[in-house]
Amino acid sequence: FGGSVMVDGFSLSALDISIVVVSLILVLALGAFATWSRSNKTSASYFLSDRDMAWWAIGASLFASNIGTEHFVGQAGSAAAEGMPIGFYEWSAVYLLLILAWVFGPVYLRCELTTVPQYFEQRFGKVPRLMLSVVSLFAYIVTKISSCIYAGCILLEVILGWNIYISVPVIILVTGLYTISGGIAAVMYTDTLQMFIFLIGGFAGMIVALSKIGGWGEMSEIFLESNITQFTSMYRPPDAAEYSITGLFVGQMIGSMWYWCIDQEMVQRIFSAKSEAHAKGGAILAGFLKLLPVFIITIPGMIARAMYQKCFIEPHVESPWCNTSLTQGDNINKAYPYLIVFEFPSGIVGLLIASMIAAMMSSLSSVFNSASTLFTVDIYQRFIYPEATEKRLILVGRLATVGCMILGVLWIPVIESQSGQLFLISQKVVTHISPILTIVFLLGLFWHRTNEKGAIAGMAIGFLIGITRLALNLGFVNKCHELSPDFGVWYLICGDFNNFAIFLSVLVCMVVVVVSLFTESPNYSQIVKNVYQWPSSCKICIPKEESHVQLDETSDQDVYLSKISAEKNAGDEEDSLPESIVSLDEDGKEKEEPQGTEEGERAALVQDEKPGACKVAWERVADFFERKSDAVLQILSCILFVTVSILITFFMIP
Repeated sequence: FGGSVMVDGFSLSALDISIVVVSLILVLALGAFATWSRSNKTSASYFLSDRDMAWWAIGASLFASNIGTEHFVGQAGSAAAEGMPIGFYEWSAVYLLLILAWVFGPVYLRCELTTVPQYFEQRFGKVPRLMLSVVSLFAYIVTKISSCIYAGCILLEVILGWNIYISVPVIILVTGLYTISGGIAAVMYTDTLQMFIFLIGGFAGMIVALSKIGGWGEMSEIFLESNITQFTSMYRPPDAAEYSITGLFVGQMIGSMWYWCIDQEMVQRIFSAKSEAHAKGGAILAGFLKLLPVFIITIPGMIARAMYQKCFIEPHVESPWCNTSLTQGDNINKAYPYLIVFEFPSGIVGLLIASMIAAMMSSLSSVFNSASTLFTVDIYQRFIYPEATEKRLILVGRLATVGCMILGVLWIPVIESQSGQLFLISQKVVTHISPILTIVFLLGLFWHRTNEKGAIAGMAIGFLIGITRLALNLGFVNKCHELSPDFGVWYLICGDFNNFAIFLSVLVCMVVVVVSLFTESPNYSQIVKNVYQWPSSCKICIPKEESHVQLDETSDQDVYLSKISAEKNAGDEEDSLPESIVSLDEDGKEKEEPQGTEEGERAALVQDEKPGACKVAWERVADFFERKSDAVLQILSCILFVTVSILITFFMIP
């Protein structure tokens, strides 16, 4: 790299280019290694990595899958437009990750699921499973895939001057390469590396940005002089058009529960865990990591707005920010890219570009893999070709990934037509859908009377109303300022979509309850395996190997569980003493000695010889954490809960 690439007066130095290229090479190399090291001969290996992922990979992948370019571009743009309220999306996710760890995660693992729609069929029936699969794929295409690609296009336009026709093929080619070939293992391992890249770049960017503006105090002073003092607080009144406190604390939490606790993209990482402890540890690690985006994304977005506001406070100041029209239309989404171009020195620029590209690749690869899993397992294998071979399923999964890429690109013009904050546009779409799925799932999990007809009615009516309201909002959003902000037509069309999520949730809940009560009860086999057992040991799903125990709709639940417990105890007693001990004869060959004889006792003593000191120490440490893992995870969960509660309380002060 002997020189610099010039784009509209902005220079990418050789150092910047080198950092970006090296990071891309590392990610692609790791993806290639993960693909090569795993044969992916079965669908379980391709979609779930043989269920042997460790807690650190699960936690890193949960976090990296969530943080994409739409955060560095869209969420930073929302921070530049409205300030701190957008940070509530990040910190509220911590509560939901704790729920995933302690409530939903154990359910999924005991059910041995591959996809969430499988649970819907076990609990309700085939139709709810198909409805959930189709709606989830629709949500992936119109929100996650299209918005992430579009955000990447905005970044490449500002930094490199590329138009969308150059950006889109490059983004898809680079990301899809290892996603299609390597499956979930390649996705999760590259997620871990990409997480470190964008965390390092994000913190470097935050430090430089704060030093440029003069610190938090100086930024707050600029907002005070600009008469936008609410920027540093998360609080907005209940009747606010965006980020109302009721919408954030209730509606947003209900909608986000679908994403963090039910959505295939997130819980597929839990499905792949090697044990329940690793699943819990991964979710808790992701919770700690979710404390960070406010500092590396939200605050830099606010700093970008402060830089722009200085043009009005100091009219004669000469700054490139004064020519950006940052607050007008879609320009708000360019806040962070402008910050890179105008304020960051060489080296940091390359690190930030590498960070955003890494975030984009991790988010896209995750949703590509999850979408292909849903289509292959829940639609193709379940309803189209149940006799498909493992090789055919993997091929269909790869083709489904390509199909999702194409459909996501076709939706980009719809996003372009919506003027305003990119992050809010994507959240608006999904929040008209996600509360419906959350309510049906929760009722099915915690209320035994919920049946298939109730679930179908709730989902059908909810989707009809939600999509109708979304269409009205997208069609009339540019005319909302002409309407009177009362609770009539304005609220119906233009009100805070998170407040609408509350109304939609209550409506769906009422429909499911009423229809379920006036129709036949679900089969007892659907309940005992899939409904939370109050107030017992949370064994919500009985593992498959225990399903031989006979039951009918009139069987007593306690009798059923006691039969399983008795069989388990009997099996444990039989397995506690080995019938024989393996020893070596005079020729060094293995032979078995009966347990209880003199020869058997001598063989047992030989087997119990102590290994080396290092091995003993390691085994003791591993055994300690295995025995104490639940206690350690509970302590960490409490620390995490208290920390995020303090942060939210502090920034919620008006």
